[in-house]
Amino acid sequence: MTRTEAALRSALAARPLHGSLNNRLRRTVADPQNRESLNRKYLTFTPIEKALFHALYSKAFRDVDATDVAAGTWSVEFLGSSLRMPLTPERMWLDWDNASGITGHDIEVKSTYEALLRTSQPRVFFDVGANYGTHSLLFLSQGVEVISFEPNPSCCSVFEEMCELNGFTPRIERVAVSNHAGSADFWFPTRDTWLGSMVDATKEHLQGHADLQKITVDVTTIDDHVARTGLAPDLMKIDTEGNEVQVLMGSRMTLEAKRPLVIFEANALGDREALWNVLNEVEYSVSELPVVDVVDTNELLREKFFSSAKGNFIAIPKD
Repeated sequence: MTRTEAALRSALAARPLHGSLNNRLRRTVADPQNRESLNRKYLTFTPIEKALFHALYSKAFRDVDATDVAAGTWSVEFLGSSLRMPLTPERMWLDWDNASGITGHDIEVKSTYEALLRTSQPRVFFDVGANYGTHSLLFLSQGVEVISFEPNPSCCSVFEEMCELNGFTPRIERVAVSNHAGSADFWFPTRDTWLGSMVDATKEHLQGHADLQKITVDVTTIDDHVARTGLAPDLMKIDTEGNEVQVLMGSRMTLEAKRPLVIFEANALGDREALWNVLNEVEYSVSELPVVDVVDTNELLREKFFSSAKGNFIAIPKD
């Protein structure tokens, strides 16, 4: 276990004990002047400190009255670019989570983005399972062409608002991505939309959410999208809550012909063999995140990938 992982686990374990700290945080964020002071301090944080801040405080406004919060923004920085995140009283449960998470959540992914933007310089980024578009925003801030695939209309509207605030024009494909085209039922909790999925096994895990919703969404494949638009990714991120195998299967021609880098989530150990097989068939290797240089990574052997405690990985063409 790395020092970062140990610190995060400790912070998460202690979070229930930090009620008074969350109250103090809420009072600070509610007042514009105090919020600005905290924001300036936040901008000096290291990636680990940002991750700890998110782990401890991202849910500070969940299920509380935030009508005393003055509307405004929260600033973050990414590779020399400044981004503004909206903070609105009626949506603080979400806005604060996005604001603290855009650079504080999944820091191994974000640091890999930074490394790739410095070295490989991807021109086109496909954000598959964009949710509220925080990953897309990072690439838009660097002038990268971004296609954001997201079937949930409520997520898309928030993403559009954040883009407008920052002067970006998003390209949103309001569809789910899989290994076939058509339509499907898409289930998601209203306040945990990042858990949204059309995978049966994932939907079963969602049944305990009282705010569970179902919508019917259009479904496409990456191969179909590339064939239709003529635009292929240099880098693709896949976070689809259990549908990653199907997304890769529907990307096979693109992977074989265009050879993009692929950052993907693989939380379910039961999916690892299928993911490995799909990637191996198109001659991709798999490494844990973060990576600094795709030319010199610690390629995982099959058994190590199957047992890795990590949740996010990068697939790299062997050629």
